Amino acid sequence: MSPLFLLMLMFGDEPKKTAVATAKPQVKRVTSATLEFAEMYTATARELKPSEKLQSLHNKQVRVTGFMAEMENALKGGFYLTPMPCHCDESGGGTGDIPPQAIRVVLAYAPERELPPAEGRITVTGRLEVGAKTHAEGQVSHVRLVLDKAPQPTKRQPRTPRSKPLPKK
Repeated sequence: MSPLFLLMLMFGDEPKKTAVATAKPQVKRVTSATLEFAEMYTATARELKPSEKLQSLHNKQVRVTGFMAEMENALKGGFYLTPMPCHCDESGGGTGDIPPQAIRVVLAYAPERELPPAEGRITVTGRLEVGAKTHAEGQVSHVRLVLDKAPQPTKRQPRTPRSKPLPKK
């Protein structure tokens, strides 16, 4: 008989496990819900109403994927996230070119920063706010995604065709 076989007979086939107390650091993970632009509103004969899902996500961490609206005059401390690429000419009509389901992304960590337009689809995660709010420049937003800290770089997503800018008058 082999010595290994004898040891297994004497002590059993499984080695005895000793309990060792190891403290693992508790990492609090914040899970975020995903919101699609098509889930934001329900249409009635007269108006668009905020959907139950949109209202249930108020003040919660939410992840939204879309396109950064290219504005003629860049917003300070934020940008608009839209379901499709768009270029907005604010002269005369204000933000009338922005689709109704656009989300204003607020950079709470950099309120004076102007961001250049991003090409392609982007994903933004932050705290969702629902309800009318007038901003410093006088624009009113109904849905906002507040970023309290700068997003970490992620793997670059493939480019998508950009909309053509409006001709200058």
